[in-house]
Amino acid sequence: MRRSLQGWSQALGGAVLPLLWAVGSASISVVSPAPVDTTEPTFHPGTDLVVLAETTSNLRSTTTVALLDAMPGPHITFTHWSVCPCPSNQVITPGRAGRGVAIRGVQPQSSGQVGADWESAGTARITPRGAKEAFQFWFRLLPAGTQGPGNGGIKWFMAWNYAANDRWQVGAAYSDGVYPPPLFGWQGYGGTYGYLNRGKQPVGPRWADINDGHWHRWTILWKPNTTWNYPNASARDGILRVWIDGKKIIDISQAAVNVTPPRGTTTWCVQQDVDALPATAVDFIRFPGTQVGLNQPTWSVDYDDFLWWVVLH
Repeated sequence: MRRSLQGWSQALGGAVLPLLWAVGSASISVVSPAPVDTTEPTFHPGTDLVVLAETTSNLRSTTTVALLDAMPGPHITFTHWSVCPCPSNQVITPGRAGRGVAIRGVQPQSSGQVGADWESAGTARITPRGAKEAFQFWFRLLPAGTQGPGNGGIKWFMAWNYAANDRWQVGAAYSDGVYPPPLFGWQGYGGTYGYLNRGKQPVGPRWADINDGHWHRWTILWKPNTTWNYPNASARDGILRVWIDGKKIIDISQAAVNVTPPRGTTTWCVQQDVDALPATAVDFIRFPGTQVGLNQPTWSVDYDDFLWWVVLH
């Protein structure tokens, strides 16, 4: 007599594999889950929700820092928590497209915590908690060959939540013992999360690949954990992925736990990296952030064409 049994196994940290075993038959049919899409996200007009879109290349060449600050709606401006705008916050011409303007953050030579901050304005409480979001901009490091923050480190990209007074960030500071610093990695700060330092990049492009004086594209895909219980198990549905020029350099997600990418120096992430991803919405972003100076030579980073959207497709 032919019988069928339905079993279940767990794979990829929560995706369910249905297993159909036909008794009396030599065949086992395994229905695999759909593959996880880890390609760089692209904006889908008419489906995705724009939070902030600022193409400074389209602005007049006479645009100043003050005019940027006065723009209506969600926009990029200088950080207002200090006495800025500082000399380190600059508007330059032309922009990436050879017209308009771009913005520059100068990181001066110093032994302290110095440098320029740009941030978003008018973006508080637009995105709901739990939303999957993407952040994308173009950047250029100058002068070509700069060591940047070196061993000191810089708060390269920060995402803040007002209510919790917490932030997560992708910083540049680390060495993996194989490649020289700085390497990129994820960090969490604040009253809720304390200090977390997780998920360093195992593959390039690395700093030496992008400090060539040319424009490069930076993209982050972010989804918070539904619940946060670190150092115990969180919901484990959070995602933090980063691409440079379409090449993935960071992947903190359940699908990437203990997976070593080709030519990677280590795994994408471990289980506690995923558990550490917070459960808060993003109210505003800040970049490049101050660097911890170790008397490195002065360098700068230019930005253009910033897009922040909620991924709904």
